Amino acid sequence: MATVAARFSVSVFAALGTVVGYLGTEVSSHSMFERLLWPSRFYNTTNVGSLIAISCIMTMGGPVHRTAVQALETLTLSGLWKGKFQGDMLGTIFYRDTGRRYVVRNPDGTQSEERQVRNDFWIGVMRLITYHARLDEGSRDNSMRDDEESLDRLQPKIRDYQQVLILKLSRSTTSVIDGDSPVNYSDSGPLTARHVAGVATSESISCFFGLVTGTVFRSGFTLWYIFPLVFKLIALAGHVRRTPIKRPAKKGKEGEPPAPVEQILCEVVDTSQGFFLIEGPTELVLQFFHRYGYPIRGRRGLRGDRAREVISMCTVIAYAFLYPLGLVAFVFAPIGPQIVWLIYQIVAVTAMHFYHYGGGDHIGTTEESVACDLSERQRVQLVDRTGERIVAELESVMVSSAAEGRAVTEDRVKKILESHAL
Repeated sequence: MATVAARFSVSVFAALGTVVGYLGTEVSSHSMFERLLWPSRFYNTTNVGSLIAISCIMTMGGPVHRTAVQALETLTLSGLWKGKFQGDMLGTIFYRDTGRRYVVRNPDGTQSEERQVRNDFWIGVMRLITYHARLDEGSRDNSMRDDEESLDRLQPKIRDYQQVLILKLSRSTTSVIDGDSPVNYSDSGPLTARHVAGVATSESISCFFGLVTGTVFRSGFTLWYIFPLVFKLIALAGHVRRTPIKRPAKKGKEGEPPAPVEQILCEVVDTSQGFFLIEGPTELVLQFFHRYGYPIRGRRGLRGDRAREVISMCTVIAYAFLYPLGLVAFVFAPIGPQIVWLIYQIVAVTAMHFYHYGGGDHIGTTEESVACDLSERQRVQLVDRTGERIVAELESVMVSSAAEGRAVTEDRVKKILESHAL
């Protein structure tokens, strides 16, 4: 009788585990592995709310094997397994390719051909900036505010609220921190306590269920719950170095007055989230569109960049086996640990749904932190590990239709280009 009950328990466990695994693989996100390989960007926060969200929805002990295999296939097709300095990381989990494009607006009224955005840091920041939807009071007749009939006539003309965002980038001329401007540390520098805290916090759920299994059942299967955090810490220790903000090249001879700084105005082609303009020194703006944050691959040796790449890719392989091997291993576990493991997997899959559909890929990131500061104060400083200080200033205009947004954008483009000509 006991044998029949045991077989029935194993069959039910295997069936439920398979169903949970199927549901989880359908919703697991590639950005979870981007987080794994770029901790300084994706765990760059000290905000309590963000840390709570990280602890609730970012465990990777669930069924992420399908996404891991897809990520490994991308790494293989990109040639990264071939050897040192082989392959291209753009378009992989090392360095995503968003597919976004931009154009350069020229002073003569023309614009360049569409160019590829390799790094969309500031575009990501601008997409995260949110405001309360409201009409610009200065553009409406004040006599219509309290006139219900007039508002009813106006309402059909409002298709959707959008924003025209103008971001001005510049280099700070002083090493003194401006008290009126929040400071954010860039994501291309060395790891700090905030990054380690974010990674450790992300596996709070797995550690909790491991503690339950260990204290209640005193089972050796407790060790399985340690693996998700161990793999993350290994990836953290082997993280690749990233290209920092480059300093401007010195022009002209010593003693001569500095040459005027060439300015550029770029417009993001995609207007689904609003109309985005980015202006500033050419050498500064373009590096954020190009290779800022791209993995550095020059250092050799056991602690060199190639070793870091291999360690990072091996952690992805480990996650590809974590759930399948866990399902097989817990078949031989007592019924108590089996139930705890299934409950954990259900919680993990639920968390993955919240992550996928609740904007989890932005929680705790550098972009989110900068976007929050810009939304509140319209000015922020970004400090790089090289000591470079970038000042970002934001201007925003709320519009009620795409046509109005285009008109406002063209008006701002004209004014900005005129100021560059002075």
